[in-house]
This record gives sequence, structure tokens and C-alpha cells, in this order.
Amino acid sequence: MRLSAHTFRHTLTSKALKNSMDAITLQRILRHESLQMTQRYVDMWKSDLKYHNEKYNPLNDIDL
Repeated sequence: MRLSAHTFRHTLTSKALKNSMDAITLQRILRHESLQMTQRYVDMWKSDLKYHNEKYNPLNDIDL
């Protein structure tokens, strides 16, 4: 098992995203200068984000 400070950052990011933390807050916690850098982390967990969107999106309950 790989263990480093960078691994902890990725773990923090993954858990924060899974618990629906917004990107701006995550950017500030990670101390990224730009949201684009934070976006790189977000892109790693797109499948989790897709799952949360499908599960919690209020628009899913609208019958058209």
C-alpha cells in the first residue's frame, strides 16, 4: 500500500466529493490557486459524482 502526503490529499478529496463538498470549499482547503487545479481532482471521481447526481438530483422526481 502506498502511503504519502499526496495520498492523504487524494483521500481527503475523494471523501469530500463523495460527501457533496462544493468545489470552491475544496479548492480553498487544498490551497489551489485556481479552480482548474481542483478540477483535475474532481475529474478522477466522475463516476462517483455521476452516481450522486443521479441519486440526489431533484429534477429526477419531475414527471414530464
